[in-house]
Amino acid sequence: MLCPILRKIKKQLVQFDPENREHIKAFEYMCLGENGVFRQHPVLRFELEEGFVDVRSMMLYKVGRAWIQLQRAADESVKRMWEEVKKEQPLE
Repeated sequence: MLCPILRKIKKQLVQFDPENREHIKAFEYMCLGENGVFRQHPVLRFELEEGFVDVRSMMLYKVGRAWIQLQRAADESVKRMWEEVKKEQPLE
């Protein structure tokens, strides 16, 4: 049986991807917690990217950016749909 430190070393580091469901689960564990308890994902460990001081702040930034991009895309999609509706049924 390996000691906890050696078990952590054996886990491969991966880049955090806010579009990956398992990475979002890790985000929930570390940043949102459950009943006031914060923990690491049982398997995933993330590579700290340049410009960040810790993994939690990196995750928060990346999830925030992804959410903003998603909202902008949704806004553009709704705008295009509205334009199509106005072309088909002009307001009187």
